[in-house]
Amino acid sequence: MMDRLSTRRLPVKSETKEVGLPDALKLKFDTALGHYYKSTLELDECCKLMADVYNLVPLNFDVAINYGNILRFSTRFDKALLIIKTLKHIRSGTLIPKYMKVRILAESGKKDQAAVYLKNVAGKYRIEDHLLIDIRFMSYSLLSTGNRDLAFKIVSTYLKVVPNDTRAVSHFIYINLLKENYEFVIEAAEEYLKTNPDDISILFHQAKAFTRISQKKKAVEIYVQISKFSVDKSVKAKALYEAAVNRDNNAEFAQVVQELEESYNLDPKEEADGYLAALYADKKMYAEAEHWMNVCANRVNIMDDSVYLGIRVQIEEHKGQYDMAVSSYIRLAEIDGANSIYYNNKIDNILQKMNQSNKP
Repeated sequence: MMDRLSTRRLPVKSETKEVGLPDALKLKFDTALGHYYKSTLELDECCKLMADVYNLVPLNFDVAINYGNILRFSTRFDKALLIIKTLKHIRSGTLIPKYMKVRILAESGKKDQAAVYLKNVAGKYRIEDHLLIDIRFMSYSLLSTGNRDLAFKIVSTYLKVVPNDTRAVSHFIYINLLKENYEFVIEAAEEYLKTNPDDISILFHQAKAFTRISQKKKAVEIYVQISKFSVDKSVKAKALYEAAVNRDNNAEFAQVVQELEESYNLDPKEEADGYLAALYADKKMYAEAEHWMNVCANRVNIMDDSVYLGIRVQIEEHKGQYDMAVSSYIRLAEIDGANSIYYNNKIDNILQKMNQSNKP
């Protein structure tokens, strides 16, 4: 599927002349970038669009950096690193490729390697020497290695100099969400969305902030809004899932079930199946709970997960499958030792039921 995603290597030279973006390709580039930031097209399709542009102008810095970033976001880390390596030959004097490399390493599970690389970069350059555009990329690399406070300091200082950089403002909102400054996130997002109403990432940040301060109805409104205008299946699935789990399960039960089922059908990775199983078990609707537990069993080893096993044992007890329930409680005591006394008491209760039922 990804044959069109070029990872051609450029000649390794100390300098390579950067080329401009022809007008004939600019529209395609802007379209791909717009779809990516607004999540109005499937990620694979965004990759293909940007690959088409990159294949024709691999020496354009903006095309290469954005192509690499989309590859990173779609977890194609090896391809992203190949693209990022070419950047230092296209435009000298920028640290963006180095910061992008840090982020790719960190997000691909190589956080220790990323931290060492970032330390080496930071040791060679003073922050005040960076080109302004580098600051945002530096903060991303700091976040990916766990340095939230320094990232906050860097971006807030940068915004005092360039207050209208929308991407930096967006990133600063995200940093504040990580630092649990929820009131600021809500207010800043409201202001930002006046001129960027379709920025889905900010809508998600704002909704999460509302959830954190227990204003779940407002969070639900935002998630529903996202689910209606995004065409990206994974984004819609996530928005529907978050809307459902933030609703009142009693007052809006039918709506919760509908949104969870839609989320699962769009993207099973969102794990709406597990929430549905728990929801039905809580309502003592065991036939439905058992159906969704069977669905969960396709992706999870139930016997190794205390949450799912706890749902399953409720179903077993309801069906009078006491031998199976005892086995499940024994396994729960093994994997959730902190509650072993509770599980052992449940086993005793079941054994008493079994003894009574066996009496003549």
